[in-house]
Amino acid sequence: MQGLIKVFMFSVLIILGAACNGGDGEEGGISLPAGSERPPGQWPQGDFPLQIKFSDSFSQNERDALGSMAQEWEDLISGELNFFDFDSSSPTTNKNFSNTDSYRDSELGIYAGHVWPSQFGTSTLAVTQSFGFYAQDSGGIFVQMVHADIIFNYQDFNFSLTPFGFEFDLESVALHELGHFIGMKHDDTFQSSVMIPRISSGVIKRNPTSRDEEVLRSNYRIGPLVDNLEAEVSALKAGADIDSESSRSDLSDKLGEEVKIIIELKSDGTCNHYENDVLVHSHKEDISKFKSKKLN
Repeated sequence: MQGLIKVFMFSVLIILGAACNGGDGEEGGISLPAGSERPPGQWPQGDFPLQIKFSDSFSQNERDALGSMAQEWEDLISGELNFFDFDSSSPTTNKNFSNTDSYRDSELGIYAGHVWPSQFGTSTLAVTQSFGFYAQDSGGIFVQMVHADIIFNYQDFNFSLTPFGFEFDLESVALHELGHFIGMKHDDTFQSSVMIPRISSGVIKRNPTSRDEEVLRSNYRIGPLVDNLEAEVSALKAGADIDSESSRSDLSDKLGEEVKIIIELKSDGTCNHYENDVLVHSHKEDISKFKSKKLN
C-alpha cells in the first residue's frame, strides 16, 4: 500500500511540475489572462526577420530543432510575417553571465545557462528577457522591443529532444519562450495554447494552436482578426484588464521610457513577470479554477 501511495504522489508531482496558470476562463468564451493589464511586446515589422543565434552548447540536432520551433510561429500565420532568420550550422559562443543585463549585446541569442544567474532561483526552467521602450499606436500602449534573449536553466534541469522521466522537452519549452520572444504573453485561459504558463517534464507540445494564431494576429494587426479578441488586445494595450476597470494602469507618462522585461517560467508552479528588475506580477496555478478548451 505504501508503495502505491508513493507512485500516486510521484504522478501528482509530475503533473504539477513547471505549472503556473491563474486562468478561470469559461468554455466557449475568450477572457483575459491573469496579469493582462501589463502591456504586450511588439517588434517593429521593419525589423523582421530577426537574426537569431543558437548557442554552441546545443548539438547540431538541437539547433535544428530550435530552428524548427522558430519556423512554427511563421507557419502559424502562413508566413505572412517572416519573424526569424537563422543558420543552425553557425552557432554563437555560449554565454554564462551572472547578471542578465550582460546578455544585451549585438546578438539575439538562445543560450544554455550552465551557470544560472543569481537573481533567479534554482526552480526557474527558463527566462525570456527583452529590452524596449513604451510606445503607442491606434490600439493603445505597448512595449516596442529592440532586443531579446532566451536562457535555459541547464544548471538545475535536464532538457532533451526525447524527454524521459524528469527531463523537459527542449522543443516545447523553446516554442513557448520563442512566443515571448516575439511579444506573446502568457495565456491563462485555454489549456491547449502553447502560451499557457504550464509545462511538465516529459510533456511534448510543439505546435501552436488556433488560439495562439488569434492572439498573434491581433498583436501584429494581421488579418483575419477575431473581433472580440481584437477588442481584448486593444484593451490590453491600453493597460487595462477589461474584467476590472479598477485595475486600469495609466502608462501614458511612460511613453518613450526604456524598459527591461523578464518573464520567468518556474518549476514550482509560479510565474514571475519583472519590469526593470521589479516584480510586477506573480501568479500560481489554481487547479480548482482551471478550465480547458480544445483547439485545433
